[in-house]
Amino acid sequence: VNLFGRDGLSFGGDGITVHVDKDFRRTTQAFENRIPDLRSYGMDRKISSFRIGNNQEWQICDGKNYTGRCASVSGEEFDLSINGWDNRIRSLRRTSGSGGGWGGGGQKERSSKC
Repeated sequence: VNLFGRDGLSFGGDGITVHVDKDFRRTTQAFENRIPDLRSYGMDRKISSFRIGNNQEWQICDGKNYTGRCASVSGEEFDLSINGWDNRIRSLRRTSGSGGGWGGGGQKERSSKC
């Protein structure tokens, strides 16, 4: 199921860059490592769009410490409200890949403890 991400894009970068507004506006944080609690960064339940480095997959969860409803994401999403994730992300971590570029796209979702 491809709910998140747009295929074939290339922007450069590593990790995940999160934005508090849709359409990648107001970039506020870029992460390369796992974040079990986004409150420490002032980003708890504030993310509305994101971009992820090429060949990477990240897990986003609506609970602290990777609990609750979780989804595996890659590529980018310009408006998380389309998929019901706007202002819900409380923790995130890289699950695969490393290294430059933006691209790919895709999403796998699962509920309960991740």
